[in-house]
Amino acid sequence: MQKIIAVVIFIMVTASAPAQKLWQKQGHDLSCPVCVASEKTEKFFIPPPAESLNMLKSAEKKSEIIVSYSLFPKEAREAFEYAKGIWETLIESPVPIYIQANWRPKGQNVLGSCGPASFEKNFRGAPRKDVYYPIALAEKISGKELTGSGQPDMLAEFNRDIDWYFETDGNTPAMLYDFVSVVLHEIGHGLGFTGFFYVEGNIGGYSYYDTGNITSFDLMVERLNGDRLSNTSIYTNPSVDLRNALVSNSLYANSPVAITDGGRSRPRLYAPTVWDNGSSLYHLNDFTYPSSDPNSLMTHALGRGSAIHNPGPLTMGIMADIGWKNLHIEFSPPKDQEERVPVHFQARITSDYALDISKIYLILNSGSFDADNDTILLKTDEQGFFASEWQPGPEIETVRYYISAGDVKNRVFSQPTEAPSEYFTLNFGPDSTMPTINHEPVTWFFDTGNGLNIFADVDDNLGVDTVFVEYSINGVEQPPFGLVNDSATAYSAFFPFANHFLQDGDKIDYNLVAID
Repeated sequence: MQKIIAVVIFIMVTASAPAQKLWQKQGHDLSCPVCVASEKTEKFFIPPPAESLNMLKSAEKKSEIIVSYSLFPKEAREAFEYAKGIWETLIESPVPIYIQANWRPKGQNVLGSCGPASFEKNFRGAPRKDVYYPIALAEKISGKELTGSGQPDMLAEFNRDIDWYFETDGNTPAMLYDFVSVVLHEIGHGLGFTGFFYVEGNIGGYSYYDTGNITSFDLMVERLNGDRLSNTSIYTNPSVDLRNALVSNSLYANSPVAITDGGRSRPRLYAPTVWDNGSSLYHLNDFTYPSSDPNSLMTHALGRGSAIHNPGPLTMGIMADIGWKNLHIEFSPPKDQEERVPVHFQARITSDYALDISKIYLILNSGSFDADNDTILLKTDEQGFFASEWQPGPEIETVRYYISAGDVKNRVFSQPTEAPSEYFTLNFGPDSTMPTINHEPVTWFFDTGNGLNIFADVDDNLGVDTVFVEYSINGVEQPPFGLVNDSATAYSAFFPFANHFLQDGDKIDYNLVAID
């Protein structure tokens, strides 16, 4: 077998001055969802879910929500603690969720507002490529803090001038507004019941940093006929047609879990014929789900006397589908082969819901995925992997493939996440492909005595044999040194010069070399 070598060349300069923080692009201002005070008196109480009551009594919880209060009176803080305790029994996260809650004057008919402090995309484990997730959800999925405990995950405000009922018993007087209900509602927005759609004049669109940015909630929004508003082959973004859809009074969330758990129909969204920033789209429809309905918590307005202490199956289903209930496929693609011998595929699949083991497939095609796919059922092996072997035919030179897995809530996930438009490729025959080296160049080095560590992501279609660095200091060649394979395609090593050996202005030329 012929060895193929890849080389990339970089230059860095050493200095002792402190580094400057890079400029970072900021997202445009988003309208924070609000809960509106209805003038109606709608005396009704929907208690917390039974599982929440039991867990509240036993002090059990599935997540931890930590609140920083600003100017909150004691009774409001106690009611808030009760409300966030309900959410702690309903959503799971290994990472604490931080809320900044402010007690402030707001508009006359606004009870409260809340939204994610930021959104993230393409983090480790993200269910969809280039889709934004609220920071609390992104941290839950990735399993780690992304912004740090000093930064809130959601920002909430509550109107101090409202006639509130702060008790937790649901017996809200006819002339007061139930504070626990509003806190539950607003935390729901902070957890992800929100997105990037907007209307300006006669134009509708979706945007965050750039036009086309979208959230996992937004991906579910569709017309009665099933046309997704994010489908650019139907709705140009931005456009008049998209604006007309956003104010059609006929929008739904295509949420498989909500459909399965909430009555076999899609949740209807609040889409009034006049766009209302903070209310439109990111609420359930008030007419379809009146205050007596178990799904009324996330409607856009709350009446006096109403106490809704349960998100309801539709909201919990939507939460599941925006990412709070996930399925993860961990898969290492097999390397290309020079011989057409059987290929072993295996994946580890974890799911928050039970898997539907009859719907876990390896899907292959030597052409496109439009027709004649070779579909192989993956079965569990002794190590707990879902696995199968596939024998390539003698005429096969390249095969495209992806893995598809379903759960009992009628959801289907893929790896790659955007399959079949994205897929893995497996090649057969003589090797003519160079290794690939991905490396963020080190252009400046500030010698603090901690050494200079170099990182690279190196891969090859048949496998990597060796990765090393050739370098010189001020034009004087130095002995090369090897990088260690830390995991999968990750390689790293420290430059072998002593701490404080370099002087200001020293120039280091270095090459990264990979051999397959």
